[in-house]
Amino acid sequence: MRHPAGVLSDQYPGLIKMQYARLKYRSFWRMPETAYTTEGGDLPEAADIVVCGSGFTGLSAALSLCEAGRDVCLIEAEEFGHGASTRNAGMVGDRLKGGFGELSRRFGEKGARAMLEEARASVDFVEELTRRHGIDCDFRRMGRFYPAFRPAHFEAQARALEEMKKHFAIDAEMVPPSRMSDYLVSPLYHGGWVHHDTGGLHPGRFHQGLFSAARKAGMKAYARTRLIGWRRGGDGISVRTSRGDIRCRELVMATNGYGVRHLPGFARRVIPIKSFVIATAAMAPERLQALMPGGRMMADSRAMLRYFRISPDGTRLILGGRTRAFEDDLSTSAMVLRRAMVEIFPDLADVPVEYVWGGYVAYAMDSMPHIGRLNGVWHAMAYTGSGVAMAPWLGHKLALKILGREEDGRTAFDRLAMRPVPFYHGDPWYLPAVAAWYRLRDILV
Repeated sequence: MRHPAGVLSDQYPGLIKMQYARLKYRSFWRMPETAYTTEGGDLPEAADIVVCGSGFTGLSAALSLCEAGRDVCLIEAEEFGHGASTRNAGMVGDRLKGGFGELSRRFGEKGARAMLEEARASVDFVEELTRRHGIDCDFRRMGRFYPAFRPAHFEAQARALEEMKKHFAIDAEMVPPSRMSDYLVSPLYHGGWVHHDTGGLHPGRFHQGLFSAARKAGMKAYARTRLIGWRRGGDGISVRTSRGDIRCRELVMATNGYGVRHLPGFARRVIPIKSFVIATAAMAPERLQALMPGGRMMADSRAMLRYFRISPDGTRLILGGRTRAFEDDLSTSAMVLRRAMVEIFPDLADVPVEYVWGGYVAYAMDSMPHIGRLNGVWHAMAYTGSGVAMAPWLGHKLALKILGREEDGRTAFDRLAMRPVPFYHGDPWYLPAVAAWYRLRDILV
């Protein structure tokens, strides 16, 4: 079998500089397995609570439950941090799908305001977690800039921000094309808007720090332990796994977009959508700072959006997005995303890509986060791309609900029912058509 570099160099001879022979097919953020301590031997016969999934949701829930004195057993089908928690771009934001206007039309002004306030609280919660547990993960509030892909997008952004400011206090402003170089130097965009109160972190180190804090609080953790099924009986739940059975009083599903296709009840409600990310080879920090003054997080206005940032050490560009509708291939995704990078930053045409990886973003039918209980199983998931902040927050809230602290555990998302998606049974067969429509919108609108 030929190396992917050979295939791509035949098709795209001008991209030889990508140095595919050196390309690493793994997340730039990934921590070594030795950074995680695990339990040896068999599963315990019983625990108060079993948490399925070792991402931000599961770890935050486990941490809060253990701090309250509960006996928690966390199981992970792969190695710890296998899923989206170490595959994202490390952007800590509070944005929900749709601006204030759309949210208020769907949920009323009071509901929209409550959801936005809670999204803002999720960012504060992540900052508090890093401070309280001494997690060294480069958390910083440098803000996020949303460049407009077309002039019409800029006008729509301005209308949405004006409406937001009428009803909700937000530290944000429009940036006209004449001032865009203060935030982003690119020929592709037409101004945008900047939100000053959000930020970023190193998601791998944040994940490892959260894991260590939960372990210190008493969490038992088992990697490569796949959930097979569960059965409620008597006063508890019998959880069947690839390493044996364990009884518990409560079961928490914290898988988000991973493994949901095989989970009864969740397979029809959660849609996993693949997003791909690249990291360039290291370069002089001054080179990137000249292109992105202030080092803010970036997410553009396209339907098939591109999101990008500078790595915490200042030496690499991290860029992600959807690639091709019919492709689930890292080599092709690296080529597509590098082409996007050069389109945004022509001055980086000589910079090779060093890492490429992919991960699942989880959506529900209403494109909103969900928390609660489904058929007797606790869950928090479907963060629609904003999980770095929302997942730890809702994991904590879920723990408070399990502890019986209803008032403290109440969220603005409790009222949302996670409904089954029509004509969907765990295999998102229609995504290629949706992606094609989004690409057409980016061309026409």
